[in-house]
Amino acid sequence: MTILVGYSPSPEGKAAVTFGIDQAKAFDDTVIVLNAGVGETPDERGVATHQDMEELKEALRSSEVSHEILQFLRGNDPVEELLALAEATEDTRMIV
Repeated sequence: MTILVGYSPSPEGKAAVTFGIDQAKAFDDTVIVLNAGVGETPDERGVATHQDMEELKEALRSSEVSHEILQFLRGNDPVEELLALAEATEDTRMIV
């Protein structure tokens, strides 16, 4: 099964990733972390920078859970992106 996590570089976003990792460990699931934004400006609120993404990669790598990281900046609302990903992922257990 899969745990989908909507991530933004904020305390709440980091807490969501931590919770997703904990759930994945408990159920032996895969974590897919999505950071998304409209992508109109380089400093768009909620869009992770290269450094944010590297920190996220390290947190997931060190957790030893199966994971994937996605970043979509293609003009859609982040919530729409997360829901579309949930629909496209057949075995979604939960969205965080």
